[in-house]
Amino acid sequence: MNFKKKLTLMCTIKNKISFSKMYIIVNIAEHQQYIDEVAKISFNEWPEECKDCDINSVEEYAEDIREEYLETGWPLVLVAIDKDKNVAGAAALDPNDMSDRPKLQPWVASLLVLPEHRGKGVGSLLIDAVIFSAKQCKLKNVYLWAKDDVCSIYSRRGFRTIEHRSDYCGHPVNIMERDLSTASTQREITRRLIY
Repeated sequence: MNFKKKLTLMCTIKNKISFSKMYIIVNIAEHQQYIDEVAKISFNEWPEECKDCDINSVEEYAEDIREEYLETGWPLVLVAIDKDKNVAGAAALDPNDMSDRPKLQPWVASLLVLPEHRGKGVGSLLIDAVIFSAKQCKLKNVYLWAKDDVCSIYSRRGFRTIEHRSDYCGHPVNIMERDLSTASTQREITRRLIY
C-alpha cells in the first residue's frame, strides 16, 4: 500500500483544532472559503518557488490547492484564523516537499505567517498543529527543509538537522527531522500556548 493511501486510511483530521484563545487552526478542506486568500499569500511570498513548480499565478495556486489538497484530504493544509476570521498563516503536511528525497515522508511544508501576526506565536501554533495532526495519523517522523536563518525556530519545536545542502531553490538549506514519539499532546500544546 502506498504512503498516500495508508495515510488516507489512518488519518481523520478534525474540522477545527483549537490551541489558542486568539487563533484557531482549521483544515482548509473543511473551510474552503480560505483557499483563495491562502493561495494569494503563498504565491506572493514564494513567486520563484511557485514558478519552479509550474504555478504562474494566484489562480493556478488556488487550483493546485483544490486539486491536490481537497480531493483526497491529503496532503493536509492547516490555516490559522484570527478572532476576526482573517487568515493569519498556514502550513501543510505534504507527502513530498523535496523531490530528490522521496524516502523522507511526510513533510511540514509551506509554513507562512502574515507580517502583522509574526511574533505572536502563530508559527509555533501552526507547527504544533501539523505535528499534532501527524501524530494523530500514527506517523513516526516528519521532515522539513529550512533556510539557515530560520533553523532555530524549528529546533525549538524539536526538529534536528539531518543534512545540510549548499543549494536548494537557490539557497543553502537544512533538512530537518522531528521524531513524533516525543510530540506533545493537544492538551500539553494548549496549556503551553494559553498560560
